[in-house]
Amino acid sequence: MQFSNARNEIEALEALRAQALIDGNVSALLAITAPDYIHVDIQGQRRSRADFIRSIETREVAISAYQVRDNEISLLGDAALVIGQFSNQRKDGDGMLWTQGRHVRVYAWRGDSWVNVLHQGTSVPSDLSITEAS
Repeated sequence: MQFSNARNEIEALEALRAQALIDGNVSALLAITAPDYIHVDIQGQRRSRADFIRSIETREVAISAYQVRDNEISLLGDAALVIGQFSNQRKDGDGMLWTQGRHVRVYAWRGDSWVNVLHQGTSVPSDLSITEAS
């Protein structure tokens, strides 16, 4: 197992994930998420990989902008913990909704690559800046 470029690889996966969410690129998301992936959204709903992918594929979750910032990556053996902040714009009924919050993602080294095994997002109210909530 070679981890000399692990941080760079995780950063690249994070960028790929963000763009795939905007584009609705299910193939890219399938490639970087583990079959046993768990997704906990900002409403606290737990989704399996299949449920998460279906929500992107059907555009039930239609994200038009997704920004990640201040990611901190910690390597923990054959796992990596990513903690950061996000903001996104997504379709909500007939309008667009901006959301900001914090995320935690866990990547695991499986075979010969990193895959995302867990995502958890927490919304931060718009009247409270993320820096205030730190």
